[in-house]
Amino acid sequence: MIIGLLLLLGLGTWWLWNSRQPTACTADAMQCPDGSYVGRVPPKCEFAPCEGESGTVTGRVEVGPLCPVEPCEADPIDFSSRQVILESSLGREILVSLYADGTFYPTKVAPGTYQATLTDCVWLGCESELPKTVIVTKDQTTEILIDIDTGIR
Repeated sequence: MIIGLLLLLGLGTWWLWNSRQPTACTADAMQCPDGSYVGRVPPKCEFAPCEGESGTVTGRVEVGPLCPVEPCEADPIDFSSRQVILESSLGREILVSLYADGTFYPTKVAPGTYQATLTDCVWLGCESELPKTVIVTKDQTTEILIDIDTGIR
């Protein structure tokens, strides 16, 4: 019993010690088109985006079905109070506003990989659809479709 307790205490201490270690990235540098340089940044040690480089994000959010039978007499959902959250691999969050019909405001973001989620997503299908991985490429438009299936049949 005492040996097991000491073992458990030792494992807990080891886990806490290792989980708090800062991430050390190599000292590589990448030259940007404007002649400046950027280095690698934690947590994944990817190169930081160059200043001035961007891609455009557009898209739409769809939620349905809203009624168990057709025709559906439910009012359309107003998405204007919600936002799409793009979280970069560096942990930075970008909020993208939505029009009432669920389409995105075209938004310029740095190239890279993002996880897209929706604020106040309360429908049944949110957990299975989100987060959605999005790859934004320099000087290109990336369209994101967030299609939430409510499960209503």
